[in-house]
Amino acid sequence: MENSTVNYNTDELEYRCFEALVEMMKTRDLDKCPTAELLERANVSRSSFYRHYQDKYDLLNKSYDKLLDHTFFTVNEGYSYKKTFLQLYTVLQDHSDFFRHAFNTGGQNSLKDNILSRMQEGMKGMLQEHGVSMNDRYNRYLLSGYLNGTLEITYEWIMNGAQESPDTMLRLVYALMPEEIRTVVALYYM
Repeated sequence: MENSTVNYNTDELEYRCFEALVEMMKTRDLDKCPTAELLERANVSRSSFYRHYQDKYDLLNKSYDKLLDHTFFTVNEGYSYKKTFLQLYTVLQDHSDFFRHAFNTGGQNSLKDNILSRMQEGMKGMLQEHGVSMNDRYNRYLLSGYLNGTLEITYEWIMNGAQESPDTMLRLVYALMPEEIRTVVALYYM
């Protein structure tokens, strides 16, 4: 366990915890990863861990939030939709063992639910910024259907070994996009 003289800054603590979690989840689901083992692998004290995270599920979701911030949400910083999705699918493919186990996590801390919520938030903001009313039920249904379908396809891809290329996944996700959403996304595509 962590030596009492070692004092990790927040970034180092987050990195150590996430790296330990990734290693554990290459071979098993989150529910089968004891927090005590996670802390030992990360060389982080229990008190330090719980100052930053509610539990191991919170660690997983916050880590995935960071991944989305560094891939999908870079559209908001001027990166193209194509580049951000290719980055996201490349990370998912490169760490498919980890994500296969992460997607098996259910309940209130479901990774799938976390992803869906964040994607809805991001796409909703992008669409509203370009005059698409999210007060219109039709538009909300389109967005919900598209994102749920995209997430389901991504889930199946991961669960089946992420064999198709990130480029193939991008083309598929783009082809499934409703025209009302595609019109806005096209502004960011290349």
